[in-house]
Amino acid sequence: MRWTAAGAAWALASALTAAPPGPGIETASAARAFDRGEACAASRHAADGFVDRYLEYVYPGEDLPRPEGSAKLTYRRIDADTVLVLLARASNLTGPLAPIARNADASLRSALPLWRGRGFTNVRRNPRADGVALDTFCFVSWLYRDEAAAREVEAAVDGDGWLPDRLYDGEERFRRSADEAWCLRLLTATGIEAPAAGKPFDRIVAEFRRDAADAPAERGTFYEAYHLGMLVGGGASGASSDPLAREILAVLRAWAAAHPVADRSDPGDLFEWANLASAEILDGPGGNGLPDEAVRVLLATQGSDGCWSPSAKDGAAPGSTFLTLRALLALAPYRRAGSTEAAPRDDATAGPPPAGAPAP
Repeated sequence: MRWTAAGAAWALASALTAAPPGPGIETASAARAFDRGEACAASRHAADGFVDRYLEYVYPGEDLPRPEGSAKLTYRRIDADTVLVLLARASNLTGPLAPIARNADASLRSALPLWRGRGFTNVRRNPRADGVALDTFCFVSWLYRDEAAAREVEAAVDGDGWLPDRLYDGEERFRRSADEAWCLRLLTATGIEAPAAGKPFDRIVAEFRRDAADAPAERGTFYEAYHLGMLVGGGASGASSDPLAREILAVLRAWAAAHPVADRSDPGDLFEWANLASAEILDGPGGNGLPDEAVRVLLATQGSDGCWSPSAKDGAAPGSTFLTLRALLALAPYRRAGSTEAAPRDDATAGPPPAGAPAP
């Protein structure tokens, strides 16, 4: 299955602004790291997408509708395109990734109307083999605040969620909550009150608390906390005073303490550190330096070519280009530091790579 990112429910404002660079980070160094990373990522882009075995992968049976004459759409290309759109919004791109991001935006905007009315492949209520994966439908619809799409998602709620109980197993079981959180965010962003929206949220919280008690520093628990952090909101919504937010922050701190990364010699947790660097819940006073710590990890692990890689031995390992886009999203505030124009923090977020992908 694919990486996922989770969004906000009823408590998260639809247009948060990015936190300014932390006082412990040298802004010029971080901005230079952004520029080097942007150049490296752009150099890996070809006419039909990024040259990265992870992003080039096509799932069996994929056949997403696309505008006539456009390049083939795949779920992983859509993942990368979504991050590009968010990156352009967060950093006011003017460098070599700018035209690539504009094309990604045009592709997603034109494809979304073709997906409406097709149903979903992986839901428990009326699944359709020719539909669209729920999380992809929700996060692209959220990206453009598509109310018609949100109505379709609202109608697909089944009890305490959308997806089958055992769609993901083991450490990967957090992905169900992550996928569904995109739908909660879509419903909120479009102003739709979902009658059953409370049940999925309550289930997600219960699952997080179970895993936080059993394994607070594990990767799966980290991503449950990370996704819930977006559900309850960041500093702009006063989440630091929320009891649940304090539980989430405790897990993020526990994970960070248990997964140190000092340099390129052991980059095994870089996907998580890149996500932590832009976690919305850390915008407020409860962050206690975690965003700065995460940014320092990114600065220490950037490759000589400007990209980031999940492998110490292979700077172009599968997933490295996608990881680089994620790192750039975390560094976006430094790219525009000193600018009077604040870009919206619509979602400086995306989740982990998929099960079966190169281990981060």
